[in-house]
Amino acid sequence: MTMKKTTKKQRLFFALAPQQPADSVTALHQLTCQIDQAVPIDNLHITLAFLGMVTPAQTEAIVQAIDNHPPTGAFSATFSTLGYWRRSKVVWLGCPQPPAPLQDLVDHLYTVLAPCGIVREPRPYAPHITLAKAIKQRPTALLETLTPPALTFHFPAFGLYISTTEHAQPPSQPHAQHSVQRRALPLSGSVATVNTVIPSTRQSEQWAATVRIHNNV
Repeated sequence: MTMKKTTKKQRLFFALAPQQPADSVTALHQLTCQIDQAVPIDNLHITLAFLGMVTPAQTEAIVQAIDNHPPTGAFSATFSTLGYWRRSKVVWLGCPQPPAPLQDLVDHLYTVLAPCGIVREPRPYAPHITLAKAIKQRPTALLETLTPPALTFHFPAFGLYISTTEHAQPPSQPHAQHSVQRRALPLSGSVATVNTVIPSTRQSEQWAATVRIHNNV
């Protein structure tokens, strides 16, 4: 899907998509089915760096910076701890022992993007997958009774995501329509490009994705 040109600021972030191997994806879906107000399976991701609202000129500079200084090395990471953050009201699946390549990727992104005006958050990086949102109270029973399996995902690429909100059509539908467009960036090896649009089933959300799939990892 071709990204629409705009003169307005856009909300950008870099993230990983937990899309392989298939058995881990299936287990992740089964886990979310046990949680109220779960994020649609196709919308799950691991944020690497939040860029905030950026101008078109910044976006071009960001893409160029990554193209000029690409990170290398696909890696795997295991997510196995369930938790809740009261401030953001989310239930998450965390990575208790982040692999060095994951932290290196985050460090690399912020280093490369500093000249583009991107400021790193002061808090330590805590890789996680948000499983449910708008959970107003701590789900104590869920956290005490649900033991997630250790899910290992392989990441041959990461993505630059654009998050937008548009009013749904026709106007009789009250909910806003949210979309995220992803430009995948390889971590290693050759790639083949596949364009897909993945509809979700909750909260009138759609994810439009340009997915680059590695041939050799």
